[in-house]
Amino acid sequence: MLMLAALSVAGSRPAAAQTDAWRLDADGRYYLFYTGTGRATVPRDETGLARSRNLVTWERVSDKRPVQALGPASAYDQGDVSAVTILEENGLFHMWYEGNGRVVNSDLVTINYATSRDAITWTKYQDNPVLRQGPGDDHGDLYAPIVINDHGLWKMWYTGHDDRGRYGLMHATALAPQGPWTKSSDTFIFYPGDLFPCELWKEQGIYYLLYMQSDTGFRQILLATSIDGVRWIHRGSVFEPAPGRAWDSRTVRWATQMHVRGTWFTFYNASGPGGRAIHMAQSQARYGFVSGGTGKPGPPLDPGAEVSGATVRIGWLPPASGDPPLGYRVEIGRQFGAADVAVVDVDADAREAAMILPEGRYFARITAQNAAGTGPPSHDVAFTTLACGSPPDDPLITWRGPVPDATDVASTVVRCEPSTFGCQAASWIVEAGSRPGLADLAVIETTETRASLRLRPGSTAFVRVRGKNGFGIGMPSTERGITTAK
Repeated sequence: MLMLAALSVAGSRPAAAQTDAWRLDADGRYYLFYTGTGRATVPRDETGLARSRNLVTWERVSDKRPVQALGPASAYDQGDVSAVTILEENGLFHMWYEGNGRVVNSDLVTINYATSRDAITWTKYQDNPVLRQGPGDDHGDLYAPIVINDHGLWKMWYTGHDDRGRYGLMHATALAPQGPWTKSSDTFIFYPGDLFPCELWKEQGIYYLLYMQSDTGFRQILLATSIDGVRWIHRGSVFEPAPGRAWDSRTVRWATQMHVRGTWFTFYNASGPGGRAIHMAQSQARYGFVSGGTGKPGPPLDPGAEVSGATVRIGWLPPASGDPPLGYRVEIGRQFGAADVAVVDVDADAREAAMILPEGRYFARITAQNAAGTGPPSHDVAFTTLACGSPPDDPLITWRGPVPDATDVASTVVRCEPSTFGCQAASWIVEAGSRPGLADLAVIETTETRASLRLRPGSTAFVRVRGKNGFGIGMPSTERGITTAK
């Protein structure tokens, strides 16, 4: 088995399980942890380390012996020591890893902890394992831990192996890296299929997960996102095998990433006609490059919904990854992930879309589009509209004129633009007064969004418009002064 894991700095986890790549500032080199299997009669996994100055040529630090070796007979990690995740904080390196308590024929895998001052010599925690089998969906084994420090709370995601043979994502938290760890649930928190997490990070309040699925033959690195780290949404494939008979044309596994001088480098374990090896891909975006890059935009960020009565305004921020969008699509449905209510396309410079919906509960998401296609969707945002039971919001007004006619009376056409928010108007009331706030010159009610005012030359009128519906007359628009020529 060939696994990879990249070491990270200051709580930013670059990888799970089987490849960790990381640059140690103290010596200017990049460090790559990996899991290797020797030529013994009963092959067992141990953790090795390589380092490089250029990310291409690597030197094995663990040429003589692994940096994380098997435990003694009958130990919790006598069978395998693999799938490491590593964080560095304040000069101390933290490692969480799989330990298999069995040597042949079966697994009894737990999650364990070790520390180091130089990333080479490691001390195993005396009270290992730090996370053991539970009564639920990790009753069989616990694989592939990923850990981040989220504002002082340590959070772990791992694969649980249940009694039915399934492999799904599970979650635990702790106040210290060694625990005690508390599981958020005895059941899988995410199970799109048999999965193993590869990489997890948090950005602008959103959790991102790269994972692979064994039940689909490890043919893709997939993306999921979450707003709380517990409820996850599958977002599609972000990396796939190369075409033809390339060396990585069969499987891609255990992706881990490192950011170097504005470029994301992804190390991954792949197989093809020539066997299995570690390779590297690079991209300007952290994800969204399938087989070298599709050119699609990434998902729009920070979706939100602002509701007033029956009107909702959906807003978002542009994608931070992928190629630039040429437009956006807003999908609204009555269920999570559905688009059975409305689909609205807007231009690339738009950051919101407003619409009126019947009273009810809805879910919305946004995708970005360009010539290469449609990128992955944003998170779903939930909102509830109400029956409209209030007067309309204030409109915007514009006008054309004044234009004098044959009787020296100037005609001014006032136009109103209904508010895209709040309850809608059945008619419009145009008020004109000789002073601000007055309506002593004209009061015109119309169902049209335009009305004609006739003013004498040399006069000034202060004009405002209000909307009216069955619940009353709304607030006035901003008042505008109109002066006619003498």
